Amino acid sequence: MTCWLASVCWGLVWAFFGESDECTGVFNYDFPFGVAQTSSSAEEATANLGLVPSLVHNVVLLCAKKGLLAIDKLLLKLGPFITNWICYSKETVDGDVTDYPTCLRLAHKANPDFTTAENGENFISDLNTVALFWALAACMHITSHLMKRTDRIRRVQRAAAARHPRPHQD
Repeated sequence: MTCWLASVCWGLVWAFFGESDECTGVFNYDFPFGVAQTSSSAEEATANLGLVPSLVHNVVLLCAKKGLLAIDKLLLKLGPFITNWICYSKETVDGDVTDYPTCLRLAHKANPDFTTAENGENFISDLNTVALFWALAACMHITSHLMKRTDRIRRVQRAAAARHPRPHQD
């Protein structure tokens, strides 16, 4: 199950970086309030994604794109020795000629709106599946922590009661 979940997560990562064939749509279900209709613009489609995909889009994917672009700009400012070694400019990237210097090719290929693309249902299904597993894991972790804490408190109370024996009645 771990390998399967890792492959689903890896497919989502590659879909974020432009490989739309990587998401398979493991269950193709809508959780919760999934996509009911297709819309023409990316903004409308993003608004109709559903609760979990909208949160991931707004909190994770948009921030990841901005972060990658910021790291790319930082790398460009490091100096000519570093930029000549790891950066490129006006080079063909998958058949396209870039007019801007860049260090991280994936920073410019990252697409936070990949859930509204052609295979959007597959992306949303995979995203919901991964989010459901992570939420289940978080609930199990919290439950385990609370049970251990309760047991620890109970042991401390038993030890305290054992140190102070009850007086005998005569």
